[in-house]
Amino acid sequence: MDTPQSPDMLLSLACIISDSVNTIHAACEETGLAFPKLEDAFDLHSEAFRPHEGVSEATKRIVAAAHQLIAAVLPPATAVYTIAASGSHKAACLRICLEENVAEILREAGPKGLHVSLISQRTNINPQKLARILRFMATLHIFKELSPDVFTNNRLSSAFDTGKPVDELLSNRAARFSGTNGFTALACLHLDDIFKGSAYLWETLSDPLTSESVDAKGSACSHGALGYETNIWEFMERPEQAHRLRRFGEAIRGVQAMEPTDAVLEACDWKALPEDSVVVDVGGGVGASVFPLAKYHPHLRLIVQDRQDVVEQAKEVWLSKDPAALGMGRVTLQGHDFFESQPVRNASVFLLKQVIHDWSDKDAVRILSGLREASQPTTKLVIIDCLINHACSMAQLGEHSSIPGAIPREAPLPLLANYGAANFMSYFHDITMLTRFNSQERTVAEFSSLLKMAGWRLVRVRRTDGADTFLQPLEAVPA
Repeated sequence: MDTPQSPDMLLSLACIISDSVNTIHAACEETGLAFPKLEDAFDLHSEAFRPHEGVSEATKRIVAAAHQLIAAVLPPATAVYTIAASGSHKAACLRICLEENVAEILREAGPKGLHVSLISQRTNINPQKLARILRFMATLHIFKELSPDVFTNNRLSSAFDTGKPVDELLSNRAARFSGTNGFTALACLHLDDIFKGSAYLWETLSDPLTSESVDAKGSACSHGALGYETNIWEFMERPEQAHRLRRFGEAIRGVQAMEPTDAVLEACDWKALPEDSVVVDVGGGVGASVFPLAKYHPHLRLIVQDRQDVVEQAKEVWLSKDPAALGMGRVTLQGHDFFESQPVRNASVFLLKQVIHDWSDKDAVRILSGLREASQPTTKLVIIDCLINHACSMAQLGEHSSIPGAIPREAPLPLLANYGAANFMSYFHDITMLTRFNSQERTVAEFSSLLKMAGWRLVRVRRTDGADTFLQPLEAVPA
């Protein structure tokens, strides 16, 4: 898919987009699949074209080139002001639509849509104000305005439809995310706590008392938005914050839903592990990360560790999703604080999926050192987190260049080496970690240094380059 480079950047970007669109069209024709229409409702089957060879790379190039093209052609002041002025409004209006179940209301209305006056009757929003919000969203291609003040779902809006009846959502709000794919819970988490915290990010970073802090209590969410004087985990465990804790557990499944279903299967050579090898999912929440391992690698013994209250949630999930694995002892749910001594001493693999990014280097070293102390000489450590690439070329990484997978695939010129907005999720999560936990996503060099301090040695980065992949597995062994 190499595109000839033009001395004119605009023409080069246009060629990249055109060639990549042709690649996707060819893949759809070859497989007999139609490219999904924006006005149609979201359906998992409509994503079937994505695994075809070349589609993922084409998608990344289109997104990267389109955003770069917009940045290039808009007047600079307009480009920057659009970011400054619209970001908060987009988040606020989308939150209203999610919290008021607009996607579900429109789904029940059917393809002819619903007048905003009728939508308003099922929400707490004034119809004239709600119309303005929905029109703003429709201008961003979320929902569609069929005729004046008549709206319907489209591919984007229906993606966060929980699938539940509106009456059920209104009567049992506490369970609105239960049994869903978690995507709506994840969106609501970001649009509530994290969105509020981001408004205080400058104040937090510019305050000498919190700017140098590496404590979660010094985060923008804690210090500014929500005003708790503890870390986020202790805050969510308060009885009055039960809704936040439950939403967080469901949101983790949302992260899982946005990743390829077999992502964890590519994180390690699981088949090579002997029968009854013990895999410990440290800080594993309800165990969503290891569902595929339980299904495709029944020779493994899986231990999911998290706080005791999360373990109670996990029991419900496993009894619903895979009761046999729980009943036969192939999966064990274990209450454990990973800052305490690790009770499992015979692990073949310690797995940490989206755990280390929640913590500062100081605390991350404590977690990793505890696992090192409990490890055997043959124990592997698998970390799955966002991996931050520099926005410039990483062709030379010094001492880390020899680590397999350390140097990422880079985009062709004139695109940014890191594919720009096509890899936006990693950088978005990095700022989310800063805002919520006063922590971070890390580069290869930062991970290598962190692991070294804790007695581990980074030996491999198992990069996956899909357009929908933002989590990357790293493998380490005892140093």
